[in-house]
Amino acid sequence: MIAATSLALAVGLVTTPIEISGVGHQRSIPCEGRDVVVDGVDHVLTFTGNCASLTLAGSGNKVVIDLKPGASIDVSGTN
Repeated sequence: MIAATSLALAVGLVTTPIEISGVGHQRSIPCEGRDVVVDGVDHVLTFTGNCASLTLAGSGNKVVIDLKPGASIDVSGTN
């Protein structure tokens, strides 16, 4: 298993998710194929470039996202 993990890291197959939390962030972020996790309130966020998935929690968030075909979406919270 360690060899497979090392190989995946070496060829760039393992990617770190984009994680945004807190209150009121406003930005545009290139996904570059990564997962997106947003938690908090009143964010205004744009994600471009074939995001792998979206997990969104909180309230009052506005998210525009470019998802790759077959991507998963998990949303919880209010409005």
